[in-house]
Amino acid sequence: MNLSKLFLSLLCAVTLVACGTEDEPAATADPIGLDPTFASINGELLAKTCAFSGCHAGSAPRAGLKLDGTPDENYQEVLAKSTQAKTLSLVEPGNPDKSWLYMKIAGTHTYGQRMPQGSPLHADDVAAVRKWIADGAKQN
Repeated sequence: MNLSKLFLSLLCAVTLVACGTEDEPAATADPIGLDPTFASINGELLAKTCAFSGCHAGSAPRAGLKLDGTPDENYQEVLAKSTQAKTLSLVEPGNPDKSWLYMKIAGTHTYGQRMPQGSPLHADDVAAVRKWIADGAKQN
């Protein structure tokens, strides 16, 4: 193998390792330890990671999604239509792949930033949200 082919092969290998893949982000947060229930997702994810000033709380929450309410209010919020992806609901019970909230935390969304801002959720927590939605997104 000549030197230029060797250099090109090494460059490709280093690039692939450094960037990760779409399915496996290069950096994720520590696991929250979510259970696939609304009580866990609301209490451990929405309330602690999403509902703060400048994001999804207060009088002017981003994308009109207000998550600093009671559990009942937050549940109604996540079942609403998305203001960003107008043809999708934030959560489509039974169908995580058509749920804008899931798409935003999983990194499969088509535009806008991945949520939460700063660092993607750990894969175990994304899987818990997916399971909750796939199981019907009950208010459990």
